[in-house]
Amino acid sequence: MRKPDKTYENALVKDYQNTKFLNPLWQVIYHEGIRGNHILFKNNPGRTAASRLTLSQSGKGAFLNKVEEAASKFWTCSTILELQNHISSQDSRTQRELFRVYLTILDSFTAEHRKSLN
Repeated sequence: MRKPDKTYENALVKDYQNTKFLNPLWQVIYHEGIRGNHILFKNNPGRTAASRLTLSQSGKGAFLNKVEEAASKFWTCSTILELQNHISSQDSRTQRELFRVYLTILDSFTAEHRKSLN
């Protein structure tokens, strides 16, 4: 078995150190997410497809309340497995909207990460 390249390993460690504004769990989720590995979602539509998803006008208020309640768990779960189980327990429509919320969170973390590098 090949040993990991130390240069690559050191680069990853340094990159993780630049996101100290995130707790350790979200550092992993963020770094995997920006690489396109959305570990919280077993079946995700992808960033392009998610950007095309829109909410129908009927039942929008009640549905948004449901999504808001489900998304609030993003901050209270303590493990990736717990987050995955929470997301997969939602119906497919809610999962798609949670994926959009997740992408928005990743984008805001990226903006914060850029500020921390300056």
